[in-house]
Amino acid sequence: MLQGIRRLPARHRVHRFAYDRRAADFLHEQGLGAQGIEEMLDILKSAGVLDSPESLCEAPFKPKRRLGRPTRFSDGTFPVFYCSLKRETAQAEAEHWFVEFAGRPQVERTALYSCFACDFTGDTKDVRPQHDQWPDLTHPHDYKFCNALGAEAVGENLDAPLAPSARRVEGTNLPVFAKRAVSNPGNLVRMTATFNPATGRVTVRRAGEESGA
Repeated sequence: MLQGIRRLPARHRVHRFAYDRRAADFLHEQGLGAQGIEEMLDILKSAGVLDSPESLCEAPFKPKRRLGRPTRFSDGTFPVFYCSLKRETAQAEAEHWFVEFAGRPQVERTALYSCFACDFTGDTKDVRPQHDQWPDLTHPHDYKFCNALGAEAVGENLDAPLAPSARRVEGTNLPVFAKRAVSNPGNLVRMTATFNPATGRVTVRRAGEESGA
């Protein structure tokens, strides 16, 4: 599929919303909402519960004891660092998956995310122009086509394809397969995502001060 697409070196400042599982587990046990999370941020930081930008950047590439769960561009046998060219696209992806992970609870539920930026430097292939011919690039739940595309990209040592977002119209995602391609994390902002069961919507708001460069 990728053979006819030109390989190009690229450099982008990309954005990622990371779900900090250690902090999320702690906050969930405390039953804290958005306001409570804001009040706890300083305590969480001093306790070392919150991950740094560097550890958030490295987290998807850490070896796992068990096979990872399948995602859009991986069957779980290789890691992917999912990021977006724009912060709004990364947020739209996070909002969608928060609802999926929360399981549509009957009561309001809030989670903490870490939004940060980093540099991508590597070889890409732009599959966005193929979207009309390859509609499964943004299939809402069937990832077989994208899994095959991801495996092909890894097989030819491609750092990442430029792909359309399934969650934001005209948004662009960069599923990165090579750890060497991402660096210089910063611009870290803690965000809360709150699911309202009455409306079925997620509200994302800033929870703390920005740090980094």
